[in-house]
Amino acid sequence: MSQKSNNTESTVSSNTMTEMEQQKGALVEVQGTEDKAKAAAETAADEKKASAKTPVSKDTLAQMKTKCRAWAEKCRGWGRKIRQSAANGKARVQAAWNRVLTEERKAAVRTKGQAIAAKGKAAGNRCKAFVSMVGSKLRAAWNRVLTEKRKAAIKAGWASFSDKCRRAGARVEAWCRKLWQQVVRLWNKVMTEKRKAAIKAKWQLVVEKVRPIFDKCRAVIARQAARVSAAWKKLTCEENKQAVKTKANAFWQAIVSLFRRMGNKLVRMVHNIKERETEEGLRTYKLFYISDYEKEATYLRNMSLKGYHFVRNDGFSFDFIKGEPKNYFYLLDYYKVDPSEEELKQWRQEGWEDIFHAPVNYEGSWHFFRRELSEGDMLEYNENNDSRLELFERLTRNWQGILSVVALCTVFSIVAISMQIALHGFPWMIAVCIVLAAICLLVFLIYLNMYYRTRLRIVDIHNARKQKSAQEDPSAQKRVK
Repeated sequence: MSQKSNNTESTVSSNTMTEMEQQKGALVEVQGTEDKAKAAAETAADEKKASAKTPVSKDTLAQMKTKCRAWAEKCRGWGRKIRQSAANGKARVQAAWNRVLTEERKAAVRTKGQAIAAKGKAAGNRCKAFVSMVGSKLRAAWNRVLTEKRKAAIKAGWASFSDKCRRAGARVEAWCRKLWQQVVRLWNKVMTEKRKAAIKAKWQLVVEKVRPIFDKCRAVIARQAARVSAAWKKLTCEENKQAVKTKANAFWQAIVSLFRRMGNKLVRMVHNIKERETEEGLRTYKLFYISDYEKEATYLRNMSLKGYHFVRNDGFSFDFIKGEPKNYFYLLDYYKVDPSEEELKQWRQEGWEDIFHAPVNYEGSWHFFRRELSEGDMLEYNENNDSRLELFERLTRNWQGILSVVALCTVFSIVAISMQIALHGFPWMIAVCIVLAAICLLVFLIYLNMYYRTRLRIVDIHNARKQKSAQEDPSAQKRVK
């Protein structure tokens, strides 16, 4: 270590000599770096000596080796388990795949694929033959219409028309040149040297008369600017700034309080629109689509937990009677034909109440049932999914026609807007077309939303039927497994 330090010292000293020759002012910094290097070398030597004085014992080395071996054995065991589980999972997946895709199914899939490919090829060949036939017919018709004589006549007519256009262009160019020459001659005749000198003299007189007026205006503007700047300096002194700040803060607070009062009034108005107290209890206004019967049932249950129990429904409005909070479970079900007395008696025996029924536009009615629940009750009920599915399918079929008509009206109104803009039509006509397009688009979006929600309900009912049939048929379950 001493030899190394001597070598480093010699190199540092040689470097410092060269640096002193080049830059004399850097001597202090180099000496500081030498001292730091010496201190680091001494601390490293001390640490090595201390580590050499305290060797590790053999017992600790043996314990460390045994621990490392034990950890290595554990890691090997974990690796074996992971490999074994991966192999088992692969074997299970392969066995399940072989059970699902048997040779018969593979052959059936191949045959179906070959049949589909053959059909696609046949359709492609038919399309090619049809396209070639149409092309040949079009070529023959084109050749019949445009014969060689007609082509020659068209070419001769085009050549004569182009010659006429060239001659007309040459005439127009010659006429324009003659006209320009005449204009130049007239200008030279009118604007003689005497007249030019007279016009210059008059212009100089006008300039001499206008110049003092311009100077006066500039002086007035300068005085007014000085006055405005002085007034602005007076206004922007510290006292006036504080007064302006206080007034601005007061004005801002007044505006904020005004907007807060207006916001509170709007909130109260909206609350009064959504909910209104009546003699019986409460009337609320809420929109539910026909496919949101479950959300409507949960809304009625939450109102019953607050102490407002459902009585009747009139479109968007719900009437409630105020009472004690009860845990009512509500069920909304559709019946194409009203249930019989026996069915209603059975519902009453099971604890259900038929509160209200609302007629549907087409046929049938929605019935609102409820049942009070206590702790630990398990609800089991049968929903009338067949009637719901029939109603939803009938509604979606009707909405398809409405959507197509509204979409056509929207397209026609957009086309009318573009035509009115292109032809520079009346502004009020363009405004009317824009309003009609907006109304048609809004109606289209509303019916599209209802159609989409109802289609989702239809899919949910079909999935529930499939699950129920799979649970009832054990052979189907075995096949699925």
